[in-house]
Amino acid sequence: MKLALSLLAAGLALAAGVPRDLMKGLESGLTKSLRTHEMEILGFPSGLYIDGVGVVFTSEISLTYAPMANPFQQVFPPEYKARVHDTELRQLPVLRAEMKRFILDASGVLDSLPAKERIIVGVKISHQIWEDRSGLPDQLVMQASKSQLADARAGKLPLNSAIQVQEQ
Repeated sequence: MKLALSLLAAGLALAAGVPRDLMKGLESGLTKSLRTHEMEILGFPSGLYIDGVGVVFTSEISLTYAPMANPFQQVFPPEYKARVHDTELRQLPVLRAEMKRFILDASGVLDSLPAKERIIVGVKISHQIWEDRSGLPDQLVMQASKSQLADARAGKLPLNSAIQVQEQ
């Protein structure tokens, strides 16, 4: 039974036409991009293919390195909280831009992805309990169909029109 399930899974992966090695490369690229911009990766990017839907990449990050409250430091000064909040507000547009760039780049690499299927990137943004969360979402999801992204790459459609953004 296990062999049959393994063969079925391998067959589905081949039918999908999205090689796992390609997905791993995209995951690594997203990880490198987030690290370059000094975001703390709490859950490394992970991608999967869903037949009829497309590819989905998820990750969990903190927009900046912020210490956890602990027995030795349970209270943070207001100036420190404000500095962390300002840093996170500055990092948010960087995250948005990197996610858009990632989706556009992925569309050029995922040759076998059907045109109607989507490339979806979701990022959960974690915050420490003491942080000021005003103006900051808890999650950010961007998605676009491969055909819309091809139009954006060709200059037929503005990238911002191709990508749908949800913030919560």
